Amino acid sequence: MNDEYTRMEAEMEFEPQPPDKKNVAYYAPATLEDAERLKTENPGFHYLGGGTILNWRGSPRVKGLIDLKSLSLSGIEVTSSQIIIGATATIQDVAGCADLPKPLSLAAGLFSSKNVRNMATVGGTATGKFFVSDLLPVLLAYNADVEYFQGQAKAVMPLAQWLNDRRGMICSVILRQLQRSVAFKQEKISKIDFPLIVTAIGWDIADKQIHDPCVAISGASGKIVLSQSGAAYLAGKDASAIDVDALNAAVQQDVQPTETIKASPRVKRGIIASHLQGIVRELRKEGTL
Repeated sequence: MNDEYTRMEAEMEFEPQPPDKKNVAYYAPATLEDAERLKTENPGFHYLGGGTILNWRGSPRVKGLIDLKSLSLSGIEVTSSQIIIGATATIQDVAGCADLPKPLSLAAGLFSSKNVRNMATVGGTATGKFFVSDLLPVLLAYNADVEYFQGQAKAVMPLAQWLNDRRGMICSVILRQLQRSVAFKQEKISKIDFPLIVTAIGWDIADKQIHDPCVAISGASGKIVLSQSGAAYLAGKDASAIDVDALNAAVQQDVQPTETIKASPRVKRGIIASHLQGIVRELRKEGTL
């Protein structure tokens, strides 16, 4: 088990916290500008949302915490054209919001236990570099955007790009493509355990053809995978003509599973294949295909 934790810590790019955690500075700024200033001027300071990552053995070595609780980032705003989920909205907030797309609220509801969901935040899900995520593949399948604060101003970029660039402080996650079809599958050893693999697919349908597909996989390795080969296979295809084996072969080209105490690369590949088959079967049954 220790070997697995060590691997997970490396994948998260965190240096394990030493046993002595005293003398950690704490601030709760009232403005985004003050929060950014504290972070910029104090190396080793970290933003604090829900705080769940601080309970992890591989939590970052911190000199100070910048609590975001006073920055009004916890709301969920739903309109006919977009959904804005604040960075400090909890995973339980998402799970319990009846106005959100069902795949999103369902994925949030599978996130560990309710006690953890009441602490963990949407922003922390994106920034934590955790080795697997219930929620990120679904958000990516919706082509979600991130609103972030950097250089004393807000800006917006696709979540997929932000996960690579990691600019500034996340203020919210925004869903604008609400018409998209999204489905996901996940595999767990137990209900409150971390999932082994989470697979999500999102796409638009026009004239029975698939447009702007996204295939996102978490848990195969330390970094979430966006399968460009899988998306290329689906793009422009008549929805009824999907060959699941061909889709799986395309997706597997982009996946390099790592071995853990819970699953070998071969097992992980088998889970992904099963997920893809199940997602396509579900969508066909629901009439999307």
